[in-house]
Amino acid sequence: MTIFRILLAVVLSFAVVSRSAHIHSRDSNDVPIIDLGYAKYQGVFDSLNNITNYLGIRYAAPPTGQAPQTPTNNNGAVQQANAAPLQCFQAENGFAPANPLETINKRQSVPAQTEDCLFLNTYFPGDTVPTEPLPVLVFIHGGGYVSGRAVPHGGSDIMTEAHNKIVLVIIQYRLGLFGSEIKENGDLNAGLLDQDFALRWVQSHISKFGGDPTKVTIWGESAANSLACLRFVDANTLGTINANIILGGLLWNLPVHTSKSLKQGKVNGSNPMNASVYASMLFPKFGPQQAELTAQLYADLGTPLEQNNLIMGVFLKGLLIEKRTAIFVCPTFYLLSAFPGSSWKIPHGPTGTIRFAGPPSFNNTEFLEAFQGGFMAFVVSQNPNGKVAPTITPSWERYSKAHTEIIFNKTVTNEPDVRATPIDNGQLSRCGFWESVGVLTGQ
Repeated sequence: MTIFRILLAVVLSFAVVSRSAHIHSRDSNDVPIIDLGYAKYQGVFDSLNNITNYLGIRYAAPPTGQAPQTPTNNNGAVQQANAAPLQCFQAENGFAPANPLETINKRQSVPAQTEDCLFLNTYFPGDTVPTEPLPVLVFIHGGGYVSGRAVPHGGSDIMTEAHNKIVLVIIQYRLGLFGSEIKENGDLNAGLLDQDFALRWVQSHISKFGGDPTKVTIWGESAANSLACLRFVDANTLGTINANIILGGLLWNLPVHTSKSLKQGKVNGSNPMNASVYASMLFPKFGPQQAELTAQLYADLGTPLEQNNLIMGVFLKGLLIEKRTAIFVCPTFYLLSAFPGSSWKIPHGPTGTIRFAGPPSFNNTEFLEAFQGGFMAFVVSQNPNGKVAPTITPSWERYSKAHTEIIFNKTVTNEPDVRATPIDNGQLSRCGFWESVGVLTGQ
């Protein structure tokens, strides 16, 4: 039976010092050649970390707006899997003419981008394919479905955190306009189909790298933005539009009728609207009953501005990110309910700064060991309590048993705050409401 395991309801990540900057390789002739049937790849051995890397493995044919397809047969010459793949077209630089930072952004060095980007990186411990199948971790990068790539996510970092007890796969998938129905007769949500296709590739091929296809953990960073649709245009032209549109303004969620809203005083400034009006604007399919129920559920949660922030806002509380209850937090509880016997809960954290984005936001050894240890324990043993090394993390109960979550935070005196805490019943009530109106909110 195919088994995929999802760690917790919200995925986030943690910080380590990068060990992936330099690969100390031996003679490439000694590195195993992996025959995938449609292509043969030879990786590179990292002697510093005792890991073999296979970079830039094609898992799907060059896409043309359609769902991903099996790669064409190219099983002649052995391909050297020793270089990172080109990234998918990004929408993160904000090159739109209206962007005041356009000139500054264009001065920055932008890595090459392409529509032909459906590649993945694979890593296994040692210099030969493991003879005993190891648990597999598939890492999916974040970026709001508009940016991100496999390159910044250090494979050796994750392998070292797992004490080299896993096989690792890091995938790329189409983003922004390319990740949706971008061409005439194109397939909807192509980026999500890419992810599914990559997972199917794992089931078919990961055993050739020493991985166990029955023990696959899916892990990644936050990504929850909607994708866009465009008619048929040339790929390079669409790539330019992708950058110009999405972060030139739309990602900031600016209202279309700004001047009209200002004249009516409908702004969340000194005179913020109440929660019922705010919910009606966010979800046009809401009727008076749903809007009033929203207001009642958030009535005791601070000022109108604070209530609106809890519905759709974003703010930081220590190391924890309080986010949009309606579309971000509550779906995690739906996921917990879908996997009642095999899920553990933590609140969402600052994924961009806790891992892969420079120095850790809380550079405390005990905290980092506890945080990364819980994740890696799950990958290795499918249980965060099966620690690969001792940590300060307390016993971690399944959500279905105790309705608790583990807090990974810090105190005001910068000490680790790692503890179990019960889920707020009010939060569960609010999420029950949002689940009941899912048809109206697009959830």
